Amino acid sequence: MTNRLQVRKAATALLAGALIFQLLGCGTILYPERRNQPTGQLDTDIVILDGLGLLLFVIPGVIAFGVDFVTGALFLPKGHSSRVLGLFGAVETLEFDRDDLDLEDLSDLIE
Repeated sequence: MTNRLQVRKAATALLAGALIFQLLGCGTILYPERRNQPTGQLDTDIVILDGLGLLLFVIPGVIAFGVDFVTGALFLPKGHSSRVLGLFGAVETLEFDRDDLDLEDLSDLIE
């Protein structure tokens, strides 16, 4: 009887710890100053944390995405950029004419 009780307590503690971990990934808790801000560019840090929660625990992950989307914590403030996207360096945009592009020109553009 005591063995079943210990297993039940351990399972309850594990579940409670997992749910608390999921709450820490919620952008509303991490960035309370972002509440009620207008939509804009997505914060990839929060999207990744909410996505991990979605992979591990479906219902809490969906709730975290919903709460972050509704409160606006999922979006970056104006003038800020994502730390994750900054790891990959600046993205350079190239303009070219699609009609006059051949294999040699494409090779030059990529270089």
